[in-house]
Amino acid sequence: MNNIFYICQTLVEDGRMDEKTFHKRVIKSLNKILNEVSKLNLCFHPRSNKTIYSDLLCNSNVIEDEFSLNYLNNDNIFLGHYSTIIFNLISKSEKVLLINLDWDPIPNFIYESSSFNLSWSDLRERKTKLDLMRISNSQPNEKLKSMFKNPNIDKSKNKKLFDLMF
Repeated sequence: MNNIFYICQTLVEDGRMDEKTFHKRVIKSLNKILNEVSKLNLCFHPRSNKTIYSDLLCNSNVIEDEFSLNYLNNDNIFLGHYSTIIFNLISKSEKVLLINLDWDPIPNFIYESSSFNLSWSDLRERKTKLDLMRISNSQPNEKLKSMFKNPNIDKSKNKKLFDLMF
């Protein structure tokens, strides 16, 4: 069975989105997904304000988590928005559902490379079940792959840093 991970972003904490919009576009979308899965892992950003996720955290099927490189190559499904972690997961051909919040514009080549993408409003108003288990691996195009190639980075010396920012 696939594990499902939502990669949290500091949208409210950084003032990029007010809390009311965040609740409408993010929390309600995640609640919709939660109705269709047995478990949802929230991978908090180090600066995440967990209280804005309280509507989700009170559900016993939601697990507080931190992102780890150990989650790669295990047939997991990752959900998220505008995030370096999400873009890197797409470049690594992981299964990624990219949710467009109609807030931070994301280049089309990233949407085209993701496994699947939906707008927050389409997800919320969706009448049919979203079958996450049928999502295929991302197909990163060369433009996206080139964003994450840097021969000067020694990942072995910076493992903890990569666990945090990957």
